[in-house]
Amino acid sequence: MVRSLFIIFYFYCAFANAQTTVRGNIIVDSTWEERIYFSRISSMDDMYRCNPYMIIGDAEIVNGSFSYIFEEPLDFELIRLHVIKKGAPVANLIIGGDEENFGFYGIMDDTVLEIPRAPNLFQSFTPDDLLNRELLEIWKTMNEYQDSYADATDPESKVNISQTFREKMFAYADTCKLAVPCILAINEAGLSGFDDRTGKNWDKLYRRFGSNSYLPSGLNKRRYFNPIWLLVLIFILAGLIYYYFRSIIRPKNKLNQLSIQERKVAELINKGLTNKMIAQELNVEVSTVKSHVYKIFNKLDIRSRNELIVFQKWMTS
Repeated sequence: MVRSLFIIFYFYCAFANAQTTVRGNIIVDSTWEERIYFSRISSMDDMYRCNPYMIIGDAEIVNGSFSYIFEEPLDFELIRLHVIKKGAPVANLIIGGDEENFGFYGIMDDTVLEIPRAPNLFQSFTPDDLLNRELLEIWKTMNEYQDSYADATDPESKVNISQTFREKMFAYADTCKLAVPCILAINEAGLSGFDDRTGKNWDKLYRRFGSNSYLPSGLNKRRYFNPIWLLVLIFILAGLIYYYFRSIIRPKNKLNQLSIQERKVAELINKGLTNKMIAQELNVEVSTVKSHVYKIFNKLDIRSRNELIVFQKWMTS
């Protein structure tokens, strides 16, 4: 990154009517193009790459000021701002180099960043919002780590520096209040390799914040056990048991309520006999058969002979 860029930058992000307006004041010397570019950072992988599809807009710098409106609701919380040298091809925004300067910033409601005169866009601002305050601490730690690692002369020192940086990132992820800084911290800690501790921190982060576009894609597809599902399962099992009791045990109890004579009448009805034929079969009056049929219907909670036939077939199937 070019170290000679001196910039006073005021960044304001206001959310209203599904629009996000970015305004700022930026003072550059005569060697820089008076245009600023905006790139979407949709995932942690985007932090370390740039392509034409990531550049979502640009704004002219007029008398040190610029303004840009994102017409659609944003589905991301991080952006990268670029400026390039005069005469340099726009491709420099894609491939990077000495003729480009950039910085990462968080987008939230009423986000205000003030960057004083300083050559480093990462560390040289005083944010008023929580998102950028938490991100700033990570940027500072990352730059300190990169400087220390570059100055180290022996492999053992480099290993110790990397381990110290990982510990700081894991610890910071535990203290951050917002999801994106936590995700960035764990991502930076895990760049040297995915291990069991990194995996556990990703899991903890997912349980803490839920699905997030900045989480690794595979993690968002995971499903973690939630105690509420245990309660749901218990209720389902209880319902199935109750249904079994209602549909199997209770009908059997109803059959047990029938007298011996009523059971005989029910069996003859099942064979298709009429009341008169049943009276002859049992050697009783037709009125007696009708009385038995009435009692059978009441005890079994049915309304017709057909229902009785279906009931008995179901009970014997």
